[in-house]
Amino acid sequence: MGALVRDLLLADLIGFQTANDLANFAAAAELFGNAVRMAGNILNVAGRKVRLGVFPVEIEPHGFANLAEKMALSPEAERLRASIAGQQMIMGVERLDPTKGLLQRLVGFRCLLEKHPEWIRRTTLLQIAAISRKEVSTYRALRTALDREAGSLNADLAEPDWLPLRLVSRGVDRALVAGYMRLARVGLVTPLRDGMNLVAKEYVAAQNPADPGVLILSRFAGAAQQLDAALLINPHDADAMSDALHRALSMPLAERRERWQSMWDAIENRSPIAWGRAFVATLLRASSIAAVVEDRPLRGSVAVVADASPQPAFAAELRAPDLRIAERVGAERELTAMLMPEGAKLN
Repeated sequence: MGALVRDLLLADLIGFQTANDLANFAAAAELFGNAVRMAGNILNVAGRKVRLGVFPVEIEPHGFANLAEKMALSPEAERLRASIAGQQMIMGVERLDPTKGLLQRLVGFRCLLEKHPEWIRRTTLLQIAAISRKEVSTYRALRTALDREAGSLNADLAEPDWLPLRLVSRGVDRALVAGYMRLARVGLVTPLRDGMNLVAKEYVAAQNPADPGVLILSRFAGAAQQLDAALLINPHDADAMSDALHRALSMPLAERRERWQSMWDAIENRSPIAWGRAFVATLLRASSIAAVVEDRPLRGSVAVVADASPQPAFAAELRAPDLRIAERVGAERELTAMLMPEGAKLN
């Protein structure tokens, strides 16, 4: 642990998905790296200043929303819509991974149907869990356990003309997933631990603003800090998951709209491009100031990346008449422009 922390502290800027992650690392740096915490999320490491920042990774929300609207009318989506006629669909989608809480999710869904039998025949869970890392024994064991739990759930609760669970263990095209998300009344995203979880943001973007679905999100996903209008749950608590599912399936339209609007506002003006520009700007600012103080050539090193929240160009923040910093500001803008797509404008 100590060696890893010390290696990370060689960077000029270390980025984290959430403020909690940043705080945890700062504590570890003080304990294992002899760092001293300063104001403004800066660590003093043997006379060097290392900047820490929170940079939540983002999706392209408008592009995904347009894709979902289009694909919801595709032949594949129409077949799915016809097959669930009269039912409200719950949807989960991720790769098969022990951190995603897939077994706990099925237990929570079973709990819903046993506690609230009125949802039998009126809801169904579509769970896409694409197989990954088949060569790893832990993943093979998870696949076996998931198949066993899925078979047991359907055998115990299904009717001749109704299946509670539809489990798909292969990859599904991203465009189709977007269309399916738009049809889902509930998005069930319940990882046991996740740095961010972009599926939660994609589900929000995929919704019809006039008739949106409800996101149920693990409080242990990084996205929970941005999407706090979701129904936040502990994925280890099957009763809490059952109650959240019942609430989501029963939620009035006005509340669904209000919650969705809050989450859309949190992601609407963010994008991977803005995230990249903001991170590079912060990195170059950190390395520029360090270079001036230490009178060394400009360099920039980074340990962890993430963030989409637009930040003002740091040139405006510079008040000292140090021409070396001003020159490096110009270099930063050139580098930022190089990272932007053709035709985009640099503010």
